[in-house]
Amino acid sequence: MPPNDATARSEVNKYLKTLVDVYQNTNDNTSYLIIAGDFNAIADKYMDKLHIF
Repeated sequence: MPPNDATARSEVNKYLKTLVDVYQNTNDNTSYLIIAGDFNAIADKYMDKLHIF
């Protein structure tokens, strides 16, 4: 995700929020959500500091 490309940043942000919402709504304690990659930017300051365990 190039930090200066607002369109790509927005699309990735929407996708990540969808993944987190699905994960949070799952009542299965055996599921894990792993997001890996080199994003080089903070798409959403709230999600960057969000710790879901």
